[in-house]
Amino acid sequence: MTNHTLMFPVLPSSESDGPISGMSLATIRQDIDPARQGPGNEHERLELLRRHVGRVETQIRELQETLDVMRYKVRIYEEHVARGEAERLWNPSHLDTARAGTGQECHPKEGA
Repeated sequence: MTNHTLMFPVLPSSESDGPISGMSLATIRQDIDPARQGPGNEHERLELLRRHVGRVETQIRELQETLDVMRYKVRIYEEHVARGEAERLWNPSHLDTARAGTGQECHPKEGA
């Protein structure tokens, strides 16, 4: 493994998402200069990595929140389908029912 690979592991995941490291190609190009300069700037490179860790942790939290909402919605659908009440799920053609309030929330409740 080269110093460059250690600093910025780039494994393509998809063209639109950039590398699997989560860094855009533009950011990698901008931040790779310190690694190419060689020894003597390890503190700067360490700080770059720490900032990137923070960005990835933020992305993970946001993705976890999205996953929680999706799991909640799946659970609501599963419950309605199992009870034979799928028609009671929100339906734009039944706005009066939706306005009347079914008690179903679009997001998970705390601790759900």
